[in-house]
Amino acid sequence: MTSVIFPGQGSQFLGMAKDFYDNFKQVKDTFAEIQDTTNIDLTKIIFGDDSSLLNTTFYTQISIFAASIAIYQTLESDFGLGSEKIKISYMLGHSLGEYSALAASKSITVNQASTLLKIRGELMNSAVEPNTTSMAALIGKNCEDIENIIINHKLNIEIANDNSPGQVVISG
Repeated sequence: MTSVIFPGQGSQFLGMAKDFYDNFKQVKDTFAEIQDTTNIDLTKIIFGDDSSLLNTTFYTQISIFAASIAIYQTLESDFGLGSEKIKISYMLGHSLGEYSALAASKSITVNQASTLLKIRGELMNSAVEPNTTSMAALIGKNCEDIENIIINHKLNIEIANDNSPGQVVISG
């Protein structure tokens, strides 16, 4: 059984997918398609030297999607992922990664996903004023321990994600 799991927001880093971009035409073509659809210069944002752009939700989501779907399409076209030889049983995505999974499974087109993610990024970016909220992954405590700490200290934060017994994401 082969599963493909796409990452969500928070997995971004400057230069992601650069090795693929430099070596596979499919990646360049996919980036160009997404850039044409969204009018966002992904290469400047992802391959530049200013992480503040990449870490702005407006750009983060479309950038992670572009890297994810471009790499997936390269593995599909150049290496046979999804063919009879390497069948895919499941496609999954963590939050934002769901859009990559939908596009990779051809449930929606890359253009449709790009358009949706541009809107999603705009809405999420404008939902709160910059630098007034944040998220953090806490390692080593379970969800119940973190909930007790929040309650006992009357903290103005919430549990956003219970990732595993030893990793809880908080936001506030």
